[in-house]
Amino acid sequence: MGTIAEKLKHHLTRARTKRQPTSFSKLRRLVRHIEDEIGPAKSPHGLRGYHPNHAVYLATQNMVSYLAEELSALPELHEYAEIVGQAEDEYMPDGPPYSPLIRSYFTTWAFFDAPFGPDRETIGSCLLDIGPDLGLSADYMAAIRLMQRSRMGIYEHHGVVGERVRLQELISEQSYTCLVPAGYLGQASELWYARVLPPPFADSDDSVVFTTPYCLIAPGKREWTAFLDRTMPKTGLSRNTPALTETGIVTGYPALEVLMKYGLSPNYWHEFIFLAYFNYRSNVVFLTGLPDVPESLPHASDDD
Repeated sequence: MGTIAEKLKHHLTRARTKRQPTSFSKLRRLVRHIEDEIGPAKSPHGLRGYHPNHAVYLATQNMVSYLAEELSALPELHEYAEIVGQAEDEYMPDGPPYSPLIRSYFTTWAFFDAPFGPDRETIGSCLLDIGPDLGLSADYMAAIRLMQRSRMGIYEHHGVVGERVRLQELISEQSYTCLVPAGYLGQASELWYARVLPPPFADSDDSVVFTTPYCLIAPGKREWTAFLDRTMPKTGLSRNTPALTETGIVTGYPALEVLMKYGLSPNYWHEFIFLAYFNYRSNVVFLTGLPDVPESLPHASDDD
């Protein structure tokens, strides 16, 4: 358990022991209310039009969003609030034409990828540590765990099967058959920058492209693979350590895991999206260029 989660857990225990109304009491009431209304194991009224795999993650994202808003007001989460607040002010993540950062991309980063505190915790990891104290159900805990283990990745499009898209990640070569709720099915050989969430049910093979896809129109697979090969060592980790990782998306390749989840700096991937923006449709955003080749990025200045 991380330092921040331990402090939150201590406060929860103390508040429950003293039976005093606190912000944590409010959080527990909020959890009960949301569980009753949109629990992920149910068919939520507002999510009945969605595929069950997508509905589970939407319900979980909603729960985490409510809790993150309340938790970020606590002194223990001051650093987190500053990190996310500054990124939101700088990149204005409301989607094109206002910003190339899609809201679904930004919020999943804010909840599950943005590290804070001495142990580099996230909102997701804190909720996994204190969730039982808040009364989170096993269903919500399982879905939060999958989302916390997820990350963005660079995928090659391997064709459309019915209403599903087949994606294969560069470097790891892991393949997925995916629902794309945004509605963009694309075509074979495209490269996508996206967050792929695994099937939340044991009897399903459908992964979920949870964020609106970023289609990387140039350069191609060879150049992107070369970029990953030369950038992964900068994480300080080995490219091919044969160990089972914790992401739930890829086994092995810890350098790839760290690069794609955290980048080389706090706003590394935000900055890439911002500088690489080329065009958009309602269901896809087009990017061009490589993060470490400034002249390839349409919006890079001479100083970048």
